[in-house]
Amino acid sequence: MKLAKNAYEVMAERIALAKTEENFGNARTISNIYQQVKAVWLEQEREDRTIEASDIQATMPILLHDNLNDMIGLEDVKREFTGNPGTGKTTVAKKIADCLYHIGVLKTNKLVVAERKDLVSSHVGETALKTNKIIQKAMNGVLFIDEAYSLYRGKNSGDFGEEAIATLITAMEEYKGKLVVIFAGYQDEMRLFQSANPGISSRIGFTFHFPDYSPEELTMIFCSKMTKNGFLIEKSALKQIYKIMEYFSTMDNFGNGRFVDKVIDMTVNNRSLRSYRRRYNDIKMRDIPEIKDLIRVSPDRRRLWTDEEQSDELRRRIAVHEAGHAIVSILLDSHRKITTVSINADAGSMGKAIMENTGDSITESMIKANLATLFGGRNAERIVFGEHSTGCVADYKEAKQLASRMVNDLAMGEIGVSSETDFLVEADRKATEILSAHKEELMKIAELLFEKGTLTGKEIRGLLLYSE
Repeated sequence: MKLAKNAYEVMAERIALAKTEENFGNARTISNIYQQVKAVWLEQEREDRTIEASDIQATMPILLHDNLNDMIGLEDVKREFTGNPGTGKTTVAKKIADCLYHIGVLKTNKLVVAERKDLVSSHVGETALKTNKIIQKAMNGVLFIDEAYSLYRGKNSGDFGEEAIATLITAMEEYKGKLVVIFAGYQDEMRLFQSANPGISSRIGFTFHFPDYSPEELTMIFCSKMTKNGFLIEKSALKQIYKIMEYFSTMDNFGNGRFVDKVIDMTVNNRSLRSYRRRYNDIKMRDIPEIKDLIRVSPDRRRLWTDEEQSDELRRRIAVHEAGHAIVSILLDSHRKITTVSINADAGSMGKAIMENTGDSITESMIKANLATLFGGRNAERIVFGEHSTGCVADYKEAKQLASRMVNDLAMGEIGVSSETDFLVEADRKATEILSAHKEELMKIAELLFEKGTLTGKEIRGLLLYSE
């Protein structure tokens, strides 16, 4: 055999790629490459015994046939990624690794996934060694660190996670062009993670938020996976799927795509219990699991609700509660903008006030507004009914956690003077003050919410503006 003139450079690149692998075997690896290239040559059934550049290229790491645009949803991520390589969850990270290799940014398309236990040791001096080992394994590829926020346990915690962070920052600087690092995790926790070390934010080129899938997107994912496996779905069945996704999508710790897989498994299992007279792959309404079949309890052991379980008296109380959240948020001009308020039950709650963040920069006054908003539901009930219900427990728990972060992690208030109790008392007082002054509007908004089931933030703002 002989190499064509145009094949020398490609072969050098192929060997360079092999040398980046963890188990590079020197001459043994070269022998393996030769066998792979020769196999490609044999498939061509050519008479000459010359290895062409295309023969070698065929043994390079294989690119995924699908790309980011084939994925359902994630529109913001797709728009950013078309111009700049960025970050994402594991599936997108695999596609990013492929794309960066394909356009020549990286020498391989390998993806190494790691989490805290892979990077942090419980013994002094071992964390840097452990982290560096993972870094070398990912060299010339992408290192994806899932739940990256778990590396930071707060200032002066004495945790070895900070050593792992420092080691990663050094590697990101030292191995520019040879290593891409993706940090992934929940949005709020990742903001705190970026404050752990001033070197993190300066070295992160792009940040993307992956929103939860909408009921429509979840239904599309179900349909796509089922049809790819040869099933035909009736329209009535798809309507039931949408109903399921709409009910469960707001549940705490909702599994998104994993939940879809669970519904698929139950659907296919139900279909297998029917006869196969004409065809085996038709999916009918009766094959789709009912919501009651999917309901057990939520991951945190809370009861899951349905509208049928709510009396008019209970729905009115829920309407007052959610209207209280909305009014306090709007009048304090919180950076968490109210988009929708609903008293229609879903898997996670009997009612909900849906909010979205309007900016990444968070100040002490903004967090105080958020605290008061959390007390809005509880205090609205107290103003209207003279007492609050047990449904306020989750709001109070979240408020306590937020107040604790203000003092312990964000150093807000007077250092050594302000306590989390001070912030909670101030928020409670502020929410009561606002709702007492706007009790008439509170009653009107709550009654309209009771009648319609759902109000938009724009509708509530209109009612408040009109009253003023």
